[in-house]
Formats: sequence, C-alpha cells, structure tokens
Amino acid sequence: MSATRRRLDQSKIARGAHVHRNTIHNYLNEYNISHGFSDISDNDLDDVVQQFRDNNPHLGLRFLMSYVSRHSLRIQKQRLRDSVHRVDPVSNMLRLR
Repeated sequence: MSATRRRLDQSKIARGAHVHRNTIHNYLNEYNISHGFSDISDNDLDDVVQQFRDNNPHLGLRFLMSYVSRHSLRIQKQRLRDSVHRVDPVSNMLRLR
C-alpha cells in the first residue's frame, strides 16, 4: 500500500512514535512503501486527464486532482496543469478570457 494514498505525513508519524523522521523514512524504504509522487509518464498522465475531461468537460483542476487521487496517483499540480494544456488547449484558451 502506498503511504501517499493515506496522506500520512512522515514528520507527524515520527513525532507520534517519538522517533526521528529519518527513521520513518528508512522504514518506508526498507519495506518498499511508496512515499513520493507517482511514477507515471506524461503520455499515461495525458490519457488519465483525457478520460477525466471526456466525462467532466466543465470541471476544473481541483476536481481533477481528486479524480487522480482516487485512482491512487499522487501527481504534482504543475504536471496536471501541463497535462490539461496538452490534452485540451482550446478550453484552456477560452477559460483564460
């Protein structure tokens, strides 16, 4: 299971367990528990964003972030913005007006 799916803050876990945050980090690595951003290519991310836009053409970035999160992906906000621009450049131009 991914630690990011539960949105667990390593520092808060460390404080609660009375250990240094590096100890938590080392255990996450030792047991192969993901704690960073998802490793997904731009093309695959574009496919996910395209699927979202096809079903929800009028919803914005916050809903997209929730959609991506529900699919067990943790993506930087800027990567999502870039993907939306690649997938649907016309809507973005109209939205900026």
